Amino acid sequence: MASPVKRPTAIASENAANPSTATEGLEPSVSCRYTAPQSAIAPSARSPSRARIPSVNWIVTPRTGKAVEINALWYNALRSMAGFGKRLGLPFRPWDELAARVRAGFGRFWNERIGCCYDVIDSPDGNDDALRPNQIFAVSLRESPLPLERQRQVVDACARHLLTSNGLRSLAPGHPQYQGQYGGDQ
Repeated sequence: MASPVKRPTAIASENAANPSTATEGLEPSVSCRYTAPQSAIAPSARSPSRARIPSVNWIVTPRTGKAVEINALWYNALRSMAGFGKRLGLPFRPWDELAARVRAGFGRFWNERIGCCYDVIDSPDGNDDALRPNQIFAVSLRESPLPLERQRQVVDACARHLLTSNGLRSLAPGHPQYQGQYGGDQ
């Protein structure tokens, strides 16, 4: 007997208790952290008999609120689940319905003034209009929450302000926190 398929639900946000600040369908506010994968540690350090494995966990770019790339990935995952359901003959409408809500809510990320996405919305300091490459996820995924014209604008803005011969900058040069060169141990 097949187990019942559960309706997809978004994880509750810390804003869920206050409906005026909650955004239906969008992922909750998160602080993005990076933990070095085991493969990033030198081979001699991977063996417990040879060395203690260091714990590496730091905030790369402190961001609090609803991050554009997390929500783009969330939308793509929901659309993928709906597609799997359709192909396998399983219930897919709940996934489609939630994806439609996320896509509608994703419009809040659009910054009309600069013609691309906010990096983060609903942060304690308001929406973050720093031009970062994170929004390229909203364009590069198979299922994009952005209409085609806005996808073009995101690519154009990233190409104009972030693209270098070595890849994308992590922040547009015109931003006050932009550091053209970085020196340090990280």
